[in-house]
Amino acid sequence: MHREVFRQVPPRVDYSATALGLSLERVLLALCDWGQRHAAELDELDRIGDA
Repeated sequence: MHREVFRQVPPRVDYSATALGLSLERVLLALCDWGQRHAAELDELDRIGDA
């Protein structure tokens, strides 16, 4: 995670993923897919958010 602080009023901080963090994208998307499939099987799709 990269953190950039802007010295202004009101204070502002922006965060962005580093290359290392972005390398987790496939894993996180696979976990979201797994959760959505099982939520559908349990008829709980209305209880989960967008992935």
